[in-house]
Amino acid sequence: MSRKWERMVEKNKKVANLQRRKLGQAPIAEGDKPDLFLGRSWILPLILEMFAVFFMILFNNVYTADSSYWFTVICYFLLGVFIFFVRRPALSVAKSRIATRRFTGEKAVNADGIDNITLSPNQIVITLKHKNRKWVYSSSLHLFKIKPMADRLRKFAATNQVPIQEIS
Repeated sequence: MSRKWERMVEKNKKVANLQRRKLGQAPIAEGDKPDLFLGRSWILPLILEMFAVFFMILFNNVYTADSSYWFTVICYFLLGVFIFFVRRPALSVAKSRIATRRFTGEKAVNADGIDNITLSPNQIVITLKHKNRKWVYSSSLHLFKIKPMADRLRKFAATNQVPIQEIS
């Protein structure tokens, strides 16, 4: 099927599912949903928590009565907790597209924009053709589960003829 035809089918499926939902019927099968792999950022939250503890210890006697001091310390703690639990790095693998979510928002690339994929036991590197950029997913830095990601990327590479390199 051509891409235009696939988009038209998806659009019609959304309209049909909306009508079926209004009538109380079960939706039509959704089809291919992208596989989402979530990691965890732990370095920046750790640094923020260390700043909060540093400010509490160093300036406790000087600014104890000042409410902005406590507001700053609490905000550092809350920002670290927010980044650790809510703002998680992600990799989404669809049929012919890969998307990533980091601090700058979601970036997506089609299969023809990928130069190669490098798989190793503890990290995955996706090299893009545009400006020779690299997306690196690590089991130690981002706490991603590498094995299921590698399996899904192997299927993606086989489907879209993307060169894949495995390092032991």
